[in-house]
Amino acid sequence: MRLVETAHARAIAITVLLALVACSDSGSPNRRDARLRSDGGADGSGPPAGATLSFVSRLVLDPDRAGTHSVVATYGNEIGLAYFRDVPVEKEPTVSCPPSALGSGFVDRVRPAQDVMFARFDGTSWQTPIKVDQTIGPTHGLSLVFDPQGRPNLGYLGGAPSQRGCDSSDAIGAQSTDRGQSWTKRTIAAAGSTGDTVGHWTSLAVDCAGDVHATYRDVHFGYYEQDGNARAEWRYDSGEDIGGRDGNNQGFGDGMYTSLLFTPAPDCRAVALAANLVAPGAAGGLRLAVRGSSGWTRKQLVPGGTDEYPRLASDGRGHYAIVYFDPSDKSLRYIESSDLESWSTPELVDLSTTQHGLYASLAFDAAGNPAVSYYRCARAGADKCQANGDAVMLAYRLEGKWRTWVVDEGGDQLCGRYTSLAFAPGNEPIVAYECVGLRNQGNEFLSGAKVARGVWK
Repeated sequence: MRLVETAHARAIAITVLLALVACSDSGSPNRRDARLRSDGGADGSGPPAGATLSFVSRLVLDPDRAGTHSVVATYGNEIGLAYFRDVPVEKEPTVSCPPSALGSGFVDRVRPAQDVMFARFDGTSWQTPIKVDQTIGPTHGLSLVFDPQGRPNLGYLGGAPSQRGCDSSDAIGAQSTDRGQSWTKRTIAAAGSTGDTVGHWTSLAVDCAGDVHATYRDVHFGYYEQDGNARAEWRYDSGEDIGGRDGNNQGFGDGMYTSLLFTPAPDCRAVALAANLVAPGAAGGLRLAVRGSSGWTRKQLVPGGTDEYPRLASDGRGHYAIVYFDPSDKSLRYIESSDLESWSTPELVDLSTTQHGLYASLAFDAAGNPAVSYYRCARAGADKCQANGDAVMLAYRLEGKWRTWVVDEGGDQLCGRYTSLAFAPGNEPIVAYECVGLRNQGNEFLSGAKVARGVWK
């Protein structure tokens, strides 16, 4: 379920969050070190024997309307964080909206907007967040990966305004060669001339040669919600069809919440995950697609619905896993495979009597142990998310058993939307997320981009 993402609707969004959201979502974050693998895994040992994990550092990196679609990734001792920051109402840009079938000529309109932000930890301190780009209209996911040279790469919905909707409409990639200080943008896929929109839920991954690739949702005439959902298609790079029913703007709702990774060399196949919440039967649910020499093969892994985010990740050694939210009991499930064909029976990650599992993120430590960050909404039986019961959580499977930690309870704030997980050296988990609180001055709800770091003692 999506919330209104514009700055002038923040208070309404929080009301919706309290009443509905998490009790009713980029590929997986990548880590990089000296023993880099093509899909983010690394050889090494697990956590220190007998050590205790504590989250002692919780830092607000951006306190002002920030944190939507937070995503974190690591490269050696460096940490990268990307997120959206809402543009205040009084600073919303005037956009020249294209002609539409309802009228002729360009029309200037004030439109809601978000800045794409990036911050970097250099091993000692965090830099001041840098504005990478500005997008118009609602946001639909954000992806961050480091390539083998340590260059951060972002994927998101941006570009020129679409017809009718006058929102950003292209799949955009941005890369920095100076550790996040400046960025060069490229169009991964451009919208068509009749009002199409491409680039929802863009996910990036690095192949065995070090090249960056993307998967995303092409919603076609996405300014009509029902039309975009019913006709959307799942794409790869500049437009290659993944979903298997490329029908000349007649898709069947595929491509939500995409993830992308590559199998280890020398195989190096692209593997993608997406949700279809529209199509019935085998065409719906969570679907996995694998790219081979003769094209994409695909299969349904989990039938039915889900919510933000299902995630696909790999340990870099040929072991794969997926986490997803099960709406039937409002909990988090985990499945895994060693061949991308046979998958395990779903495991319940968190055994507590809470409603949890939205905004999940999956990563593997250096020893191949899976860990998941996620949002705990409230205690079991609650009819809405509660500040006194919600939390950012981490589940970590060690010696074959899931253990859970509270990362941040947030006090009187609602903390835990848009979690993202990566591992720093020493198997230290880094969790990024959004916290929302009420600012007394102006009686305004404001979100902040926050990062927590776990240490072993």
